[in-house]
Amino acid sequence: MISEWMKVMLEEISRKKEEAEQARAEEEARAKERARNEEQARNEEQARNEERARQVVIKSAACAGEK
Repeated sequence: MISEWMKVMLEEISRKKEEAEQARAEEEARAKERARNEEQARNEEQARNEERARQVVIKSAACAGEK
């Protein structure tokens, strides 16, 4: 038969395992969110750069047409 002390210790071990798993899952979710945010920022920067390049091409074409 399991003593009361051993039963309490097994419950404590189980609780700590659950807490560790929860902390790991939360950290994984935060890491995924950071990755999504970084990807979105890269995409937005690329879109801004592409828009600037289009504006340069438009201005160059306009200047070439004036000559």
